[in-house]
Amino acid sequence: SPSHDIVGVIGTRPHSAFERYHIPVTNVKVNGINEMYEVLWSDGIMFFSTQLFDEIGYFDEQFFGDCESNDFCYRALEHGYKNIYIPGRWLNFKHELIGFDKKSPKPDSLIRSVEKSRKLFFHKWEHIFRQFFQNIYEQQAAMYNNDSNRG
Repeated sequence: SPSHDIVGVIGTRPHSAFERYHIPVTNVKVNGINEMYEVLWSDGIMFFSTQLFDEIGYFDEQFFGDCESNDFCYRALEHGYKNIYIPGRWLNFKHELIGFDKKSPKPDSLIRSVEKSRKLFFHKWEHIFRQFFQNIYEQQAAMYNNDSNRG
């Protein structure tokens, strides 16, 4: 079970690979909540100490539109922290998915930024993809390596 001194990020939204990789955390209760999972990354509403910023750095500004929280959580993992997902049922908040056309007056530009962030994230963290998601790694490697040939 993670103790408070090794918890990196606590998030309220599971990552896209949650079904393939998560570890139930047992024998821990926070404010009466005992449903928690150790995950590779989590986002949504994120909680972490300022000490974590001091140790691993801030969010990487190379990422824009996607993968900022993923990268931050992976850096926490590299420094020995555990990332925790707590289902958001205990919070009253509304999360609404908004299309690119509503997020930006130039949706094509935003889509390109998201694609650039995803490609950068993949290349930066491909060793994690290889370790945990071999089948995903092979698909993404083929896609992003073909993209790099085009410039």
